[in-house]
Amino acid sequence: GDNPEYKSTDFGSLPLGTTSFRSWAGSERTGFSISSIDSRRSRYLRSLSAGAPRNTGDTRWPIAYFEAIFLGEFKLRNGHYKESYSTVRELSSGSFGKVYLTKSLESGQLFAAKILSKAQIICERAVQQTKDEVSIQLMCGHNPFIILCFEYWQERRNIII
Repeated sequence: GDNPEYKSTDFGSLPLGTTSFRSWAGSERTGFSISSIDSRRSRYLRSLSAGAPRNTGDTRWPIAYFEAIFLGEFKLRNGHYKESYSTVRELSSGSFGKVYLTKSLESGQLFAAKILSKAQIICERAVQQTKDEVSIQLMCGHNPFIILCFEYWQERRNIII
């Protein structure tokens, strides 16, 4: 513009303090109104009642955050612990959960099951630490000072190692 204090390349063609604006596309912007949102919603609901095709896949969507955050490393097996193992007694407890002596219902073999609370892991920001713990146990399980990890998975609220 005419004011040498402001350059048009810095602020467009408007000096500071101007309340009007120019649309980037050269036309006025249009917004949504409640009536347009309501009409879209009613059209969608009518299409559902008219028998429009729906997503009928086996995949649950959306996946809960507590399940998705651990999904890369921990398979989801709800109820697997109670179906496959019986708890003999508590061995130890830590900041994220407890370690139990468990017995396999299938073979009768004894295992140590570490049951970690997902909520506590997330609150303490230790998600990567938990993933690293399992990967270290898998890589170094042959070492006599590191326990071999036979199985690990996640349930709705817990991680079981």
